[in-house]
Amino acid sequence: MKVIIGFDQSEYILRDISDKAKRRKLRDNAKDMVLVLLSFLYLYYLACPTKAETVTYKLVNGDMVSGKLDKEASSNEKKILESPHLGRLEIPAKIISKVIVTNPWRTDFRFGFSGTNTGIDRDFGFNTSLNSQYRDDLNTYTFGSSYEYGTSDDSANKGFAGLRYDRLFSKSLWGLYAISTYDYNADNTSGVNSSFSSIGLSYQLVKLQKTSITLSSGPAIRWQGGGNQCASDQFCGRTDPAALVELAFEWKPSKLLSFSLRNQLRPVWYEDLRYANTIEAAFRIVPSVDSNIFTEISARSIYDETKSPEWDNSFLVQLGATL
Repeated sequence: MKVIIGFDQSEYILRDISDKAKRRKLRDNAKDMVLVLLSFLYLYYLACPTKAETVTYKLVNGDMVSGKLDKEASSNEKKILESPHLGRLEIPAKIISKVIVTNPWRTDFRFGFSGTNTGIDRDFGFNTSLNSQYRDDLNTYTFGSSYEYGTSDDSANKGFAGLRYDRLFSKSLWGLYAISTYDYNADNTSGVNSSFSSIGLSYQLVKLQKTSITLSSGPAIRWQGGGNQCASDQFCGRTDPAALVELAFEWKPSKLLSFSLRNQLRPVWYEDLRYANTIEAAFRIVPSVDSNIFTEISARSIYDETKSPEWDNSFLVQLGATL
């Protein structure tokens, strides 16, 4: 009888130690994610331009002129605009019939429910994300971040942070892009942490008022590490050359509805060529033209043959607000 009691106590102690280790690991992972997000926000603050006021003037003859307003050089008699296409303009105030102020900044905050299927297990949880973008006629700066918390006992947290810069060549469909992302997925036994950076060219295949299709491609560098099987995984704990081929489709049939589809192919060269592919689709509904609230339904499928598990499929239903 004493032997049985001693065994039960040992099992209880081991279980308690294991639970404490799991909680400590979750706290450490959360700290890492916070540090990474703060680092990306700092870099985003350094990279982005200041909030210059962009205005559109409607002239008495019906013409529209847009640009950044130089407040110091402007006066009540004349307005000085820096136009990306026409250069520096001096417009007499008496020929301006209407002033339209455009805010180049847009920030979306979303919160909702998520479901994940990796082929090994399924999970239901909560997701929150923050996206901020600065856009003018030639430049686009984008910062995105998200965090997902699973509710099942064996689930783990996931996080993402990314920066992207796009620059269109003047009066051209060609442009330049630079992107850097960080992914955290504690469900992975290998490749818990991964980063990806790429720079290359973009081309607008379709550019219409309601529809756009953009192709981006260029060389890249990829690193991944972490996980209890990282030491025995040939793909883990190393930096390798890669590439990015991205096709982005955006369709906005009205001010109340929008749809986006993005596919990223990321071939990585280890000892031979390995592939990773991410496809994302999102459908957004706005209740009214003047509303800042929206509902977004999205789905994402990730295949990466250098990670374990290779598949990570998820869907999200979120309520958001444009700040």
